[in-house]
Amino acid sequence: MIDNLYNNEIISFRIRNLMKNMKGFRNIIVHRYGKIDDGLAYTFIKDNINDFDVIIKCLDNIMNKY
Repeated sequence: MIDNLYNNEIISFRIRNLMKNMKGFRNIIVHRYGKIDDGLAYTFIKDNINDFDVIIKCLDNIMNKY
């Protein structure tokens, strides 16, 4: 889905990469079944917290456009 949004020029390359990064982190959380390194999770979230806002604003703009 992320690549389709990018390929159809709905999201930028930067947003595509941010979303793929978040998706990768989500997959780690979902598939580890309680074996998550809390320090790693904290560091990822702390280092990428602003990316959540960027993605949310982008998606909000898309929803308002369509």
